[in-house]
Amino acid sequence: MSIHTFESLRSETTQAETDFRRLFAARLNAALDQHMSVPRGYGRGQAVAGMFGITRITAGKWLAGEGLPDLWRLPQLARLLNVDTNELVGGTVRALESDDRYMSINMHNQDHPDKRIPMYLPASSLQGNLVTPGCLLMQLSTNDMVGYAGVGDMVIYNPDVQWISAGTDVYILRVQGHYVLRRATRTLRGEIVLTTEANSGQELFKDADFTSALDGPTDLIAVVGRVQGRILLRGATA
Repeated sequence: MSIHTFESLRSETTQAETDFRRLFAARLNAALDQHMSVPRGYGRGQAVAGMFGITRITAGKWLAGEGLPDLWRLPQLARLLNVDTNELVGGTVRALESDDRYMSINMHNQDHPDKRIPMYLPASSLQGNLVTPGCLLMQLSTNDMVGYAGVGDMVIYNPDVQWISAGTDVYILRVQGHYVLRRATRTLRGEIVLTTEANSGQELFKDADFTSALDGPTDLIAVVGRVQGRILLRGATA
């Protein structure tokens, strides 16, 4: 019969916590390895910080097994990384499963974002696109981003991403009540540059000009989601 002292129990608890942090870091890195937009090695910490709206120091601790996210963040992390929540804390990381022939995804058009209908798309049409749980499909009615996607084309976006991250990505934004597609770049000074593909014009904004609340003030730009792929009318995908 073994007798556990207070010191031994505390030591066991500390070791269990250390092991869990290392396990989480391994699972997180494994999930990130499957994420096409996240680099391996150098630059991963910055990419994770941008994805989840945390500091690079915090991201580094998660990746190195020196820290853990708050419990409420786990479902968000799982959705963005295309894994189940329990897979981040001990299961086998796997990609989103779908039918061999079709995948169901809710779609809306650019003019009526609240009217969503389920679409069953051939899995082959989504090949090469990153489709995570909760993604939506938006059909375009403007040519603002022609060259990237035009009238009739569709973009796949993740509505859980409601901030502009570092680097250059394409986002769906709500501007004065209308949904628009824009390429966004965050400068070293923290400013955000919005551009279209149709012209070379650029608009410069600050973080204070944006909101993550779709029901927020209409004079602010709401980040609706980040585009993860596109289905072009001419049949090409990217």
